[in-house]
Amino acid sequence: MNNKYDIIFIGLGLSNSLIALSLLKTNLKILIIEERKKINSNHIWSFFKFNIFYNKNNYIKNLIYNQWNKYTIKFPNNIYNFKNGYFCIKSNIFYKYLFKKLKHNLLLNTRVKKYSKNYIKLKNGNFLYCDLIIDGSGYYPNLNELIGLQLFLGQEWLFKKSHNLKFPIIMDSTLYQEMGFNFIYVIPLSKFKLLIEDTYYINNKILKLNLLRNNIFKYIKKNKWVIKRIIREEYGIIPIKLKKTKKKKFKNIILNGLRGELYNLTTGYSINISLKLSNNILKINHINCKKILNEFNKLSKKIYNKQKFYILLNAIFFLFIKPNKRYKLIQSFYNLPKSLINRFYLKKINFLDIIKIITLKPQFSYFKILCFIINYYFI
Repeated sequence: MNNKYDIIFIGLGLSNSLIALSLLKTNLKILIIEERKKINSNHIWSFFKFNIFYNKNNYIKNLIYNQWNKYTIKFPNNIYNFKNGYFCIKSNIFYKYLFKKLKHNLLLNTRVKKYSKNYIKLKNGNFLYCDLIIDGSGYYPNLNELIGLQLFLGQEWLFKKSHNLKFPIIMDSTLYQEMGFNFIYVIPLSKFKLLIEDTYYINNKILKLNLLRNNIFKYIKKNKWVIKRIIREEYGIIPIKLKKTKKKKFKNIILNGLRGELYNLTTGYSINISLKLSNNILKINHINCKKILNEFNKLSKKIYNKQKFYILLNAIFFLFIKPNKRYKLIQSFYNLPKSLINRFYLKKINFLDIIKIITLKPQFSYFKILCFIINYYFI
């Protein structure tokens, strides 16, 4: 190990990994520091067709584990079928590919004690020096920040008989809605395997994981799937921003992924932004650290400006609407034109789209919503 690099990445999450891969063909000297002993993981990343195939990183296409040409969304009163592509990548396959490509740039089983402008101090006392630090080590809670939470627990199940599910169920909110917006997410991985995930949008309240496990078990029972065994389990929390804060410009240190709010602040999706960053970096002529920093700042500012409206929607959802009524707002949203829904997920909504979303009819008082918005922005 040398102690001087152009770029040092902290953490081997999805976004840092994609950007590191995009820099392999450059002359930049990079290092990735990861505290895990092995770069294995038990996650499944899923995404819509429009999130990936406008990008040129063909290695992602080669790593797709499964794909479908439509998916379903269920509510107590309606079922919606969308004829859009939906895909998934298994993280163990992705990291196997990643290790093959980046093994000479990896420092595993290593903890960062602190870092500053141009150096990193490791827990063992060693110092590393660089021109640019990209910290993608995950979300770090800020006690002064107003957030909601997206809490999820997923289980991969093997069944004795075919589950007969041909397409993903992206959202099944036919469950009893009480503590927050709650839905089951189901991905058919093979004829006998399903990923079943229970998700809650809740107000800063950590639920007991056994509640989510019981919800999944009840869902299996309801669908009369014959269990053979559980294969694995994954769990996570994604912060949902409820208040706009001033965006700081990155200098010598870039905060990436969840840590830098480079993800969709409403849905938690991040792969589209990660691919956008890596593609933009690949297009840079005579690449250097300064140009990479500028690219991050440019895209970060663009994302920040686009997500102001999304943060307002988050605030209405978490702070105005009662937990057991939130599914009505989501159901009303899915009554909108499918082209608008696609633009919403791509963060390409226009002024007319905003008007249509704001004037949804989820059985709430428009006057009270208007008062809430005025209070949110001006008081």
